[in-house]
Amino acid sequence: MVRVAHISDSHLGAAMFQLPERREDVRICFRRAVERALSYSPDILVHTGDLFDSPDPSQVDMQVAIEAFKAAAKKDVMVVVLQGNHDLAGLRRTASPVRTLEQAEYVVSTGEEQYRIVREKIDGQDVEMHMLSWGPKRTTQRLVRESRPDGDINLLFAHTTATNWDSLPLDFDYIGEGHTHVFQLDRYAGIGAPGSTAVIEWRRELGKNRTRQLIIVDAERDGIEFQTEELRDVREFVHVYGLDITGTSGEMANEVIKKKIETLPVRSNGSIVIIEVSGTIDSEAESAIKREELVEFGRKHLNALVVFIEPKWNVLGPRPVSLSRPLDVRKSVTEYALKTGMNQVEELVQLLDEIGVG
Repeated sequence: MVRVAHISDSHLGAAMFQLPERREDVRICFRRAVERALSYSPDILVHTGDLFDSPDPSQVDMQVAIEAFKAAAKKDVMVVVLQGNHDLAGLRRTASPVRTLEQAEYVVSTGEEQYRIVREKIDGQDVEMHMLSWGPKRTTQRLVRESRPDGDINLLFAHTTATNWDSLPLDFDYIGEGHTHVFQLDRYAGIGAPGSTAVIEWRRELGKNRTRQLIIVDAERDGIEFQTEELRDVREFVHVYGLDITGTSGEMANEVIKKKIETLPVRSNGSIVIIEVSGTIDSEAESAIKREELVEFGRKHLNALVVFIEPKWNVLGPRPVSLSRPLDVRKSVTEYALKTGMNQVEELVQLLDEIGVG
């Protein structure tokens, strides 16, 4: 039997909302994911890309990765790491940090190429690993389509296959990919994506039925079995959605949001609270919403690390105003002032009379 532990998209160096606390959270989540993976005694630990959030990671983040992979090596676990779109060298960096780890022999990767095949003898079986780092979409699709595995156990690891799962080749015992940040597993087809090891981009990762998992694959010639374990973020996220402020004034919208904050339970660990506010309001109401004050109130009231109000509302443009007698300047100005809620209408009419507008 060949056992594979599959994780992905750790994004070491990422700091949601530019919070230094989140940068450290991401490191802790990665360490825990590797520790949990190693607790299953795998033959192969695969990380399918975006190990780092930037192609120029800090020394701290590089050291975090090295220490984790050293721990795997001490247990004779082969570590495979692919280059994701965040790992690739940029204009000011000539080499991917994953390539640096590979050259130092901490990991096995695809080298200078996008695609590489590695063969290993594990438990008396010929294991053939097809590894696919990030690259142009059409090239990626072609490489997947043209792959021809020929081992006892055949594995395809990719940051993304850029291919619908229904169209992936059937010749592999397991196809593991990343990039989506959300857990998916087709046990029948033998295709999986674990999601990220921490909450990196909350709009993608939070929501109903969205989780992040460690995938354990047990592959033999006569079949494949799976185990999964949820990877929880070290920090609590409170995600509030469905708050509707349609038709409210700015003052009313502020009150609705504040009351919602007051109904949430107070946390004790510096949670991150995200409140999605939807609906349709006019531009005057939007300009009167005091987001900064609401955020500060929420942070103190809930003992949160941060409160973020996501503005998902729609804003109406200027409302049309119909005038009964458009050529009558005095009457038209009066009607417009009344219909748009202008203050001091009487003073405005008096001024028109004084300057002789009729």
